[in-house]
Amino acid sequence: MNKTGYYGLLFELFDDSGEGLESIYDYSSVEPDNLSGIEFGPFESFMNVLDAIRDVVKLDSNKYLISGQLDEEIIKTN
Repeated sequence: MNKTGYYGLLFELFDDSGEGLESIYDYSSVEPDNLSGIEFGPFESFMNVLDAIRDVVKLDSNKYLISGQLDEEIIKTN
């Protein structure tokens, strides 16, 4: 959140974990013309951000992780 509301960024990436990459930040982009992601916002709440993203992609509510946790999961599965 910033002074104007909540924002979200959507990145579509290839699962490059089989290539030995251990960080989500090193994965290849599905959209090379949009390396900065798609910005959603501002919204009044985080739930509104998620609702806007759900209009574009399917989200599994049991699989939310912050980026640091995602890197830990990638390392565990390699």
